[in-house]
Amino acid sequence: MSNESQWYDDERALLEHVRHGRRATRARRQPRIEGYADLQELSRGGQGAVYRATQRSTHRTVAIKVLHDGAWANEHRRRRFEREIELIASLRHPNIVRLYDSGVTEGGYPYYVMDYIEGTGLDELLGADAQGDAWAQTYRGQPLDVRTPSAQSPPSQPLSVRTSLELLAKVCEAVSYAHQHGVIHRDLKPSNIRIDTEGEPYVLDFGLAKIAPDALAQTTESTISRTGDFMGSPPWASPEQAEGNPHGTDVRSDVYALGVVLFQTLTGQFPYPVIGGFQEVLQNIQTAEPLRPSGVRPELDREVDSIVLKCLAKQAEDRYQSAAELARDLRSYLAGEPIAARRDDSLYALRKTMQRYRHLVRAVSVAAALVLLGAILLTVLWTRAIRAVDQADQERHDAQLAAQDEAAARESAQREAKQARRISVFLTTVLTTPLEKGPDTPLADLLNEAAAELERANALSPEVDATLHTALGNAYTGIAHHPEAERHLLASYETWQRHAGDDDPRTQEAVRRLVQFYLVWDHPLEAEYYRARLIDATTPEAAPR
Repeated sequence: MSNESQWYDDERALLEHVRHGRRATRARRQPRIEGYADLQELSRGGQGAVYRATQRSTHRTVAIKVLHDGAWANEHRRRRFEREIELIASLRHPNIVRLYDSGVTEGGYPYYVMDYIEGTGLDELLGADAQGDAWAQTYRGQPLDVRTPSAQSPPSQPLSVRTSLELLAKVCEAVSYAHQHGVIHRDLKPSNIRIDTEGEPYVLDFGLAKIAPDALAQTTESTISRTGDFMGSPPWASPEQAEGNPHGTDVRSDVYALGVVLFQTLTGQFPYPVIGGFQEVLQNIQTAEPLRPSGVRPELDREVDSIVLKCLAKQAEDRYQSAAELARDLRSYLAGEPIAARRDDSLYALRKTMQRYRHLVRAVSVAAALVLLGAILLTVLWTRAIRAVDQADQERHDAQLAAQDEAAARESAQREAKQARRISVFLTTVLTTPLEKGPDTPLADLLNEAAAELERANALSPEVDATLHTALGNAYTGIAHHPEAERHLLASYETWQRHAGDDDPRTQEAVRRLVQFYLVWDHPLEAEYYRARLIDATTPEAAPR
């Protein structure tokens, strides 16, 4: 008799045959659950099967998860399933699936009832080949070659950038809520995120979750058991999970998994290769540097790169320290605000702040320039009037006998003073009226006329000439006429440099204005060129870091 016919003489083969027969028999039977009808299997994983059913009392469609092997399940699996029920029951968040009921089927199978989310899984939405569960279910110490999408695989069609970020921001907020209630998911991946028909995401499957007394609590449960069982799905596992460190898994491990999901959602692929043998994949997770998302999808910018790569840092302390921090950065990016991932880049922060408040900056700049220009012009006119009066007085002393001429000179000086006062009132009215109408009021004609007048005035002193050029430069900057602004600001700087020298405070102030102007105009090279001419280069306006 052949060895094949003696299978019943092999105790292990016989036991496996019996177990296989039981599993096959149970797989053919639908569980019977009191109060629920029309059970239809939706999915089957390593721990249990999920069915869609109708609750008889309310006619509501629900989802029911039933533990595999029922009454024959070992104590560890039953405790884990019972703990999953307790965890879901303790969480009340709009983006976490709700639990309604739990119990045991007529055949002894533990089950729990939860929301049925009409929609699709994120893995299906991405068009990804979602085989991550195969790692945890089938690996038993033998090399696998599960062909999941990798850094070398052609990407599937990704969602829009804004849709992806808005979706993941909600998922992060749901995961943060779970963390705040002492629950670490440990198995976040696209197949555990379901999107309803309104586009709302829901976090599912807390079967591998860890209970922590606080957000960063340690655990005594090993991530990888001695038999090689893996707690999670390797393509989305963090380096500390891949390392098998039982004390290293905390909320930042979920942040890492969210980073992998975010990378997939934005690009349609993984940040590094996840094909090959089990140990090879774990080694890649621990050592392979992730791709930049913009290298896969060029329309993504440096800010998105910074957010994703901060999530995927190999060292937990270099990542976002909570899912809430990640959610805040996603929300900040969507709102056009500076993100924490680039907080150390001062030039970036200044540029983002000015972009966010560009209308206010423009209005304030225009207002300040107009006030300054008006004050300078009034000063020049009043100076001329005073000089006319002084000249008249001098003529009076020099020509005491020319009473009529002296009277005429006084009358002329008084006319100039009166004219200056009238011009003062006129300028005050004209220069303040645009501010009442808003920062978009055209000012080019007024500034062009003032610039032409300045070019014609050859007898002005260097101080007045430089001051007027500064005022015109600031005013042109306020209305975004950058070439004219640059010409006047450079003229002011060169006048002070010739008249007072490089070390004079007025020359240094002119240099600071040029640095600020080139930063506003987004000319960093010119800004750096003039910043080098500052004596005190630590001035914030002159040298953003």
